[in-house]
Amino acid sequence: AYGIEAMSKLLNLKVLIVGMKGLGVEIAKNLTMAGPGGITLHDDKIVDIRDLGANFFLEAEDIGKQRADCVHRKLEELNPMVEVKVHKGDIDENTVLNHSVAVWCDGTEETLTFWDNFCREKKIVFIAVGNFGITGYIFSDFGDSYTVKDSNGVSVVNRIITEISNESEAVVTLLGAFGENGGQRHNIEINDHEGWVEIRDVEGMKSPDGKNLSELGPFKVEPCTKKVITVDEKEGKKIKKEKAVFDPYRIKLSGFDTKGFSEYLNGGILTQVKRPIVCHHRSLAENIKQPISEGTGFLANPDMSYWGRPEMLHIGLLSIWKFMSTYQRMPKVCDKGETEEVLALAEEINSYRKGSDHLLSVDEIDQKVLEKMIDYAAIEFQPLCAFFGGIAAQEVVNGKFTPVNQFIHFDCIDILPQVYPSEDETSPESSRYDNLIQIFGKSFVKEKLLNGKTFMVGCGALGCEYLKNLALLGFGCGENGKVTVTDNDRIEVSNLSRQFLFRESNVGQSKSKAATIAVKSLMNPDMNVEALEHFVAPHTEHLFVDEFWEGLSMVMNALDNIKARVYVDGRCVFYEKPLIESGTLGTKCNVMAIVPHKTASYSDGPSDEADGDSIPMCTLRNFPSMIEHCIEWALAQFDDIFVSPFKDAKKFCSNKEEYLNSVKESVLKFSEGRKRKEVASKSLKDLRNLLRTLKQAETISFESCLKEAFENFHSLHRNKIKDLVNSFPEDYVTDAGERFWTGAKRFPQAADFDLNNAEHVSFVSACGNILSSCYGLTPPPEKELLPLGHKQRNSKEIVRIVSSFEVPQWVPTGEKISLSEDEGSDSEEIDQNEIEENAEREFFEMLKILEAFDPKDLFVVPADFEKDQDLNFHIDFIAAASNMRAWNYRIKSASRHEVKMIAGKIIPAIATTTASVCGLATIELLKVLQDKPLEAFRDSSNNLGTNDYFLSEPAPPIKEKDEYDPISMEEVKCRPKGFTKWDKTLINRQKSLTVEEFLKAFEEETGLVCTLLLHPASEMEGPQRGLLLYDSNAWNPRLKEIYRNALAKPLIDWLVERYAPVSIIYPGRKYVELNVACEDKDGQPYKVPSVVYGW
Repeated sequence: AYGIEAMSKLLNLKVLIVGMKGLGVEIAKNLTMAGPGGITLHDDKIVDIRDLGANFFLEAEDIGKQRADCVHRKLEELNPMVEVKVHKGDIDENTVLNHSVAVWCDGTEETLTFWDNFCREKKIVFIAVGNFGITGYIFSDFGDSYTVKDSNGVSVVNRIITEISNESEAVVTLLGAFGENGGQRHNIEINDHEGWVEIRDVEGMKSPDGKNLSELGPFKVEPCTKKVITVDEKEGKKIKKEKAVFDPYRIKLSGFDTKGFSEYLNGGILTQVKRPIVCHHRSLAENIKQPISEGTGFLANPDMSYWGRPEMLHIGLLSIWKFMSTYQRMPKVCDKGETEEVLALAEEINSYRKGSDHLLSVDEIDQKVLEKMIDYAAIEFQPLCAFFGGIAAQEVVNGKFTPVNQFIHFDCIDILPQVYPSEDETSPESSRYDNLIQIFGKSFVKEKLLNGKTFMVGCGALGCEYLKNLALLGFGCGENGKVTVTDNDRIEVSNLSRQFLFRESNVGQSKSKAATIAVKSLMNPDMNVEALEHFVAPHTEHLFVDEFWEGLSMVMNALDNIKARVYVDGRCVFYEKPLIESGTLGTKCNVMAIVPHKTASYSDGPSDEADGDSIPMCTLRNFPSMIEHCIEWALAQFDDIFVSPFKDAKKFCSNKEEYLNSVKESVLKFSEGRKRKEVASKSLKDLRNLLRTLKQAETISFESCLKEAFENFHSLHRNKIKDLVNSFPEDYVTDAGERFWTGAKRFPQAADFDLNNAEHVSFVSACGNILSSCYGLTPPPEKELLPLGHKQRNSKEIVRIVSSFEVPQWVPTGEKISLSEDEGSDSEEIDQNEIEENAEREFFEMLKILEAFDPKDLFVVPADFEKDQDLNFHIDFIAAASNMRAWNYRIKSASRHEVKMIAGKIIPAIATTTASVCGLATIELLKVLQDKPLEAFRDSSNNLGTNDYFLSEPAPPIKEKDEYDPISMEEVKCRPKGFTKWDKTLINRQKSLTVEEFLKAFEEETGLVCTLLLHPASEMEGPQRGLLLYDSNAWNPRLKEIYRNALAKPLIDWLVERYAPVSIIYPGRKYVELNVACEDKDGQPYKVPSVVYGW
């Protein structure tokens, strides 16, 4: 997550945290999971009942004890490798001197400035952070001089080189300069920090003294331009002009003369290098006077909707600090007299500062903003504790990224009730919820929080943080409240560094069950929580029925994949339920509040289009030049060897007749002709593989699995390479007279199996073991793992078995090698027809063989790729296959860990980011429960690595418009005008409604005639794909008869019959969503809101 260098620095870090209320314990929790050398806690103050509403490691039995003592043991349990200790008594200079970082979560202006000055003098990082109810701040001081090694945390650029020039300033040309597939812009920022590169794996380009380019970098780079012709029209005449424009596929090596170098021959990878830069911080005393850094012009503003808000909050902070210095306490909550006193101080401070360039001031004090800030300053608001706790902990571990510069002020004033609750409503009642009661009132806390119902999907890093926040809010803790959590995953050792509800003793247990047990025992015993282990997907809709969704207050996504998020989003749109959506990507995070009829939904956001890093198939097949290509290829082989053939075999074994009929129908649905022959030819290949898999399964043994793995090794790493070299020898020249093996194309070498080569043995071992579970010889790894001492894991035993195998001979296939994405076969037409004729005849013969095959008790299981289980051989196979592929093409290999990260597309979750994003999401949750207007909500996109925070008002729902349909070549109108995805056309009748009665009811409801009726299952894979329920324009006599007969059938029965085997109607179902085409009586087509049939 942090990188090896940052982790080594972290291990030597000693951190002092002063203050163990909600904010302090959040920082301590996040740091403990990160793993510094030691943490010292300081807080001698006594636990009060309301502390339980923000400090998740405090229990009722801790009331009356010292705070730091109470949380000490629980923090130690989070990470036994971290020494956590408590300092008692006053903080003195010797105490601070023993630490690398000092974090103050409490204190007056005088206290904080004193310790900041001391830390600056002693080269100790100082961080001050505070939560004043609905506002907060963080201040960082890394000293007069500190080094930033990576300003933004963005991965460095790797690009494929196709040419390097011999001139006074060498120009490097990248793949894509001439429109080649797989080319990418260099995307390098040209500056002193990011504008450097290294070059490796180049053939040629030797210096006069024989050095390679890889020995001479890093090189400073400059942008290149290229000349283009533009055409301007002036006075009716077209004038051609030549001008220079930026060239994104070429980059210049600044001042690097290659005129005396040998010529570039082939290959090469350009890798960006980030060079450290030295930055400077000013003291807290200076920042109190003027927090705006030189050259910026204004304070960092996370929410640009409120221009000037951070400056106003800064004046408010100074006025509260001044009050604290006088009274040694915060102003009382919503005390009119004390609030006015602090406002007067703010006016006095601001007036004094006006007219000085060295002192921050504002044109006019915003009385409403500061009044709200002061009113709630004495309250500890847990969601903001989580937000700032993540930022502060990330500052401590920021071994290479950009620290805060230097103040960040933040508020969530929009969370306050639109109508302030009465004094009686907000009077404390000596409970753990007193902080919330004083903000929102007793009725809200009881009705919306204690008796709220939510469904949390996912229980990993995000889920653990959400459960903590919900428990502290008291959500679901009332008589009618409930939190339902589902996650089908199990706890891995790697989860422990970021999913703080789990301990080492939980490894192997259900995430949802372990988390719910922990949150009840540690944080709120009153929480009504149910743990499930189900997927939330179309195939589990019978488990989460209509009544379940209808009973929810809202839904929370704690997922790590787009597909699941989109599905849950669709359910929330259908049932009109608010959705709190969030996600993390390393130090980056985002939050969305999705509110029915007020905001757009998750699915309306930007689509996940290719980011330019997709790899052309011909590159994967034959011409890799980077380890990423090899890993992507290995993933494709995993699917080809362990997934696809066993999926077909499983379908065959489950229902032989249905499977064969489906295959036969896929061919017979085409009339005699070329298309039918092509489909038969493709299906024949699948049937041959199926028969081979079935016969292998009949006589399976571990030895036969290893034999198949041995053959796969030779097929992939020897035979295909020899075929390629046979077609294109090393000296091959194209028709244009150019060398074939140049640029991104590396001349490959074939592998001969070597029993003494660990990579070769690893490939056969991993492949054989995965095949063993696919054939049913050993249990699937998701159910039971092979014991560590099992003989199938013994490499010596595997070498002994493999040594007896005869090496298969290579026979040239003569197969045409694909050189581009769209290149097809150039065989003569007559030969192709002969092949297809034979294939169709053999297809039907193969069907007969399979019809006679008895699967008996065969048990086959397709592999389910799982990157996080280190003992299932999956990553072992990917690592061995990709590194063997790299050897084939003379590419630098990767460690197993690097392969795992790339193959799993993993950017590790970080505890700091997760805590912050869930704090922001919980703020939006509280707005949802208050039914706030659109302008009160905030979507956010943040990066804790660069300390960039951007909040913005969510987009409203997209309104449908009349539009031209290019297929029907006519305008399609909306009824009603401007409806959104949240609207519905509800046909609510009895369950026995016939198809004809439904069509009439639709016309009554909309005034439109339904011409086409189908269920979304029509668009799903399977035998039901493409089937309709009704089509008034059907021309096929057989279909016309089907639809005519269907009119008298109950629509529910017709749905079940028509879309079997898809499960559409099940116990607890009250609604069915249908797709329609409709028009008015004049034939004008219309579109209407989503059609729902309810009963």
